[in-house]
This record gives sequence, structure tokens and C-alpha cells, in this order.
Amino acid sequence: MAAHDRARGARSRTIGLVAAALLGCSSGPVKVGPRPPANPTLLSTAHGSGCGFLLFNLLPMGVNGRAAKAYREAQMALGEREVTDTKVTESWQAIPLVGTLLCTEIEETAVQ
Repeated sequence: MAAHDRARGARSRTIGLVAAALLGCSSGPVKVGPRPPANPTLLSTAHGSGCGFLLFNLLPMGVNGRAAKAYREAQMALGEREVTDTKVTESWQAIPLVGTLLCTEIEETAVQ
């Protein structure tokens, strides 16, 4: 195979990978809950948190479920009420030679 043909093949693969990355790695807005009432009455605020650990920054331990755990914890405090003004906070703490602690905190306000 000539050098010219190899360069053309490499260029085609690069263009294909860039196009796939641009087209395949995007999405539109997602509705995650019902629209709150026009003039909501704020009732109470609840917090939830969940943490996971990356052992040696390679092995996930409870990392994927931390947001769901935080959300469940906040929802249990609010009951079946609708929520608004949801805030999600991510934090991490490196532990040298051991790994990284990753935490998610969720704060929600119940409305009526």
C-alpha cells in the first residue's frame, strides 16, 4: 500500500471519528419532573446525600448509585409532594495512595 493511500485512509478514519463524536455525544433537553404550579407555596426543604469510592482511582465502589441514593433520601423527607428548585452538588476528596471519595448532595424544596 502506498504512503498516499495510507494517509488518505487515516484521514478518512479521523473525519469519521470526529463526525461520530459530534453527532453521537449530544442530546436535547430532558424533562425530569412535572412543571410546578404558577404561584407555588413553598413548604419545606429536604436534603439527601450519597457517596461512593474509587479505590486506587480505578475500582468503583458505590459510585454509580450515589445520585439515586441522595434523591431517595431527599424524597423520603418530603413525602409525595411536588418539588421545585432542585440543587445538585458534586464533591470529591482525594485520599493519597488509596483513592477518591465522590459525594453527591441534593437539596429540594416541596411546593403546594
